[in-house]
Amino acid sequence: MIFCSKLKHFCTTLSFYIIALFVFIASPVNAEPFLLSVVLSENGGAYSEFSEALQNYLLNSEVKLSIQDTTKDLPKSDLVIAVGMKAASNFANSKAPAVLNVMITKAAYHQLLREFPGRENSPGYSAIYLDQPVERQLSLIAAAFPERANVGLLYHTPPLVEISEIRQKAGDFGLKLFEQEVKNGSMFEPLQNVLKHSDVLLALPDPAIFNTTSLRNILVSTYQAQVPVIGFSSAYVKAGAICAVYTTPVQFATQTGLAILKFAETETLPRPEYSKFFEISINERVAKSLSINIKNPKELALIMASPRKRKP
Repeated sequence: MIFCSKLKHFCTTLSFYIIALFVFIASPVNAEPFLLSVVLSENGGAYSEFSEALQNYLLNSEVKLSIQDTTKDLPKSDLVIAVGMKAASNFANSKAPAVLNVMITKAAYHQLLREFPGRENSPGYSAIYLDQPVERQLSLIAAAFPERANVGLLYHTPPLVEISEIRQKAGDFGLKLFEQEVKNGSMFEPLQNVLKHSDVLLALPDPAIFNTTSLRNILVSTYQAQVPVIGFSSAYVKAGAICAVYTTPVQFATQTGLAILKFAETETLPRPEYSKFFEISINERVAKSLSINIKNPKELALIMASPRKRKP
């Protein structure tokens, strides 16, 4: 009886240790936290708005977040979020295991790929573009100006990648393009020429043409010609563009947060992509001064969501 009792005690104890061993192996006590570094090109403004929104999005996750500017040394990281072009340039050739570039244009991202070959098609290198997809821009023009079909474009050499896409897809929306090259920084003549043949002027995020130096002259010239400008940011609308479709820093943070959590599971970043989220802004004062009856942002968004495209 004593032997049986001891045997039973031994078996019970052994079972306890076996169960404890399995629990120890299956438990995440040894798992390291996911280390995320967010590097901002600048402090303040849209960059601070983005970082604050991202912190809130990841608040209840297992991500250990570090936010800094480009002047600081990068801590050990599983993933780097490079926000803006300055940060993206600094980490294009870094030893970081993975880099997601946010709030840089498609043209700038492709320039980085040319300067630092080997990154293309890497599961650990990608981008969420600052600019909007061509279809979204053309859809806004068609929705906002159903009676205006002639779209002016200014470009420099080499032209942005988007120019060829706009050429291919404008006809689907019943739009015709009139393009004018800007050479040697001389803006006046090309602008005047394009305005003679255009009902609207589409501004693309090309700093060689649309920048703080040229903005005022462009807006004054288009206003005098009674040609509304389609901008690419809320700032452009405030400055005098009639409308724009763009993505807010908070919306960029939401899409970035989704990509971070997905990467933490799969170790793969999404392919380079445009933002899934966007806003539309209208400058009612400009519309009134140009005698243009334009729908409100919600109405425009509903029209843009329709699968129908305007045909000539």
